[in-house]
Amino acid sequence: MKWIEIIHLRTISGLNPEQIQELCHQLPESARNREVIGLRMFYHQKIESDFCIILDCVSDDPVPPPSNLGLQLASSLSEFGSMHHAVWVEFSKMA
Repeated sequence: MKWIEIIHLRTISGLNPEQIQELCHQLPESARNREVIGLRMFYHQKIESDFCIILDCVSDDPVPPPSNLGLQLASSLSEFGSMHHAVWVEFSKMA
């Protein structure tokens, strides 16, 4: 099963994309697990304080829980502003 985790952060402290990237890379190796196969980072086109991190995940679990990496990222980033963490499960593929 494939799923994505979306971590949306609206900062109040004026972080920039490089600082967000550095924070993500500072997480301990124990937070990185085999189900996370990709990590993508985005910033909002017009709202400088908005960031989005997408984790691409895959596992055999029929009801995937949030990954350890997703939970660690959400916890680390929550001190910088308003944060929302959600798991989205794939149910269909386009041909």
